[in-house]
Amino acid sequence: MNMSAGSARAGVRPFVGTVNVNFSSAVVASSERALVMQAADGREIYYLPLKDVYMTFFEVSDRTDQTSAGPGPARFWHVGAVGERATDAMWSHEPLEPGYEALQGYAGFDPSKVRIEAVPLPDREHRTEWP
Repeated sequence: MNMSAGSARAGVRPFVGTVNVNFSSAVVASSERALVMQAADGREIYYLPLKDVYMTFFEVSDRTDQTSAGPGPARFWHVGAVGERATDAMWSHEPLEPGYEALQGYAGFDPSKVRIEAVPLPDREHRTEWP
């Protein structure tokens, strides 16, 4: 992935490992190509490529956020699975502000509405166990 200097300045970096997004008892997204953005309040927000989101669980919301600070205006989706539903659980940004180009084609998730599991790859260079 080509991460421009502007993207690094915006606090967007690759996550080395797998990120799974769960809602109810369903996996609604899973990716080994996730990005992490450091929010202004210090939280880490995981973004997954829309290609790795199981869109059958999502429905477009009427909500748009035109005042979104950072990456740009947001478009939202509701999530539903196993008889449960949560509003505005996923979003994407379009158009993107300068410095956030790495988020093109990616979606973020509200951790208060879905369960996000970020599993890093083992660090083979700094192993803690004896060979």
